Order: sequence, then structure tokens, then C-alpha cells
Amino acid sequence: MIGLCAALAGCQLVFGLDDFETGAGPAAGSGGAGGAGAGTTGDGGAGASTSTTTMGSGGCDCGLDPIWSPVALVDQGDASGSLPGECGDTSSPINVFSVEKPGMCSSCSCTASGCAPPGLQCFSAVNCQGPPVTLDPGSACGTVANIGDGFDSCHVAGAIEGTCDTTGGQPTQVGPPFDLFLSFCAVTSCDGDCDAACVTSTGVPAGGCPEAFSHHYELPLSGEVDCEACSCTASCGADTYRGGTFNCNFVGISGTSCTDVNGGLAMNYARFSASPSCTANHDATYPGVVQLGALQTVCCKDPIAGVAEN
Repeated sequence: MIGLCAALAGCQLVFGLDDFETGAGPAAGSGGAGGAGAGTTGDGGAGASTSTTTMGSGGCDCGLDPIWSPVALVDQGDASGSLPGECGDTSSPINVFSVEKPGMCSSCSCTASGCAPPGLQCFSAVNCQGPPVTLDPGSACGTVANIGDGFDSCHVAGAIEGTCDTTGGQPTQVGPPFDLFLSFCAVTSCDGDCDAACVTSTGVPAGGCPEAFSHHYELPLSGEVDCEACSCTASCGADTYRGGTFNCNFVGISGTSCTDVNGGLAMNYARFSASPSCTANHDATYPGVVQLGALQTVCCKDPIAGVAEN
């Protein structure tokens, strides 16, 4: 996260495009001005640098509380491009963002597998009573070896489970999810009255903007799109097994619930050719949620065109 400080005696701030750190400088005269307080670490945006720049003492304080630093808006433009990395004095700028883009996520896709046939358990009595006999019919209709006479009831011997390998669900855009970036650089000198166009502070200070800087903006230093995770529901089809006296179209047997069949007759059985399939929770691109990083407050004397005030 980036921060700037009015260069006051006794205050030294270290800034970078990703982080902010305060430290007490040497006292100037009797009782130097205090620092701006503990900083926070932002998560950085696209184009951010990990380098830091130390700003020396001296400059323009505009008679403000030390949490406020005089700045000027030096650049703004398309946030999908490269961001400014250096001010004219080689210090690091504060790059912030405005106008969130709709955060879109890539569609989910699934690869299905599984659905192995579990076999049949058949019984000599209705309602699946009596000792079971396990059958393993093939995919073609026919008798099953060594089963003797017909059965009165059957059910599927076990669970028929498919699996899905899932991919997708990633942000589709490149760069931070914003339309606009704004780049601010420190105002390091003032001639007489404070002629800074804006002042800035990390976070959202209590009490609002200083007097004369009435246009208030709370702008994120970074942002990312949070996508709902992809998930897929596996299916193995219905009517897993079929049976009948002369062909296999008399009765369908699916699931572990009991099915009565044509008792007393020799039955043919066949395994229903179920293919594993998957249904994705998002089969097309879908909206995500833009999660904002740390905020930077900017207060200006005049409004900034195209940027909504808080």
C-alpha cells in the first residue's frame, strides 16, 4: 500500500506502491511533530511495485494535522494499462482506482467419470425378502449364468456413483477490476499560502476532510474479483438395469428400493448403458464480486471529473 506524508520536522514516512510504514525521525527543535500512526499493508494492484521510496523532511504542511499530506493529481487513465511508477522527484506515487468494472468469471466445465455397474441383488420372495443372490448382467439382454429359476424381487446392489473433475471459475479480465486509475504525487514546497490542490491520508480518517478541501473521495489502492467456486453434479442416468421374460423391456430396476419382477419365470436381465455426465453450476461466464483492498482518502478543493464523491 502506498502512503504519503507532509514532510514535517520529526516525521519520516517510507512509501511504496504496495506497503506503508511509519517511523519516528529525529526531533527538530523542541518536540517534533508526531507521525501519522500505524500504517496498514495493502494487497497491491496490477502494475504495483514492491520498491519503496523514502521522503525526506522539509516541504509543505499546509498547517494541517500530520495525517494529511498535500498532493497533486498528476495522471489518470485506463486502469488496464501500466500504472505510473515514479513522480518527478523519483518518489513513488499513490495510485488509486475508481469506477469498478463488473467482475466476470470464466464458465465452469466438468469431466465426468465413474458410474461403474454395482450389480443386482435378487430374492426368491417379494419385497426383497429371503437370502439375496447377486447378479452381474452384461450390457446385452440375456440370461445370467447359474441363477436357477426366476426371482420375485430385485434391487440394485449398491450405489451408482459418478465423479466430476471441475475447472474454470477464474476472473476473466486482466489487471485490476476498475475502469480508471488516478495517480497522485506529493506537493513538496509551498509559496506562502497552501497551494496544494488535494490532501490525502491512509484509510478513512474520522472527522472528514480538512477545511477548504471539501470534495471527499475514498479510493481503493487495489482490488480483485472473487469468483464463486465451480461445482458439478454427477449423474449416471436412470433405469440402471432391465429385466423381462423374452426381452429386457418388462421392468426397470434402479436404486436400492425393492422392485417386484415376474416371479416364477426365468428372467433375462441387462445392464442399462448409463453414461456418466456432469452438470456445472455455471455453464457460461458469470458475475463475481469485486473485493476492495485498503482505502486511501483524498480530499480536494475542486471536484475530480468522472470520479464519484463519498
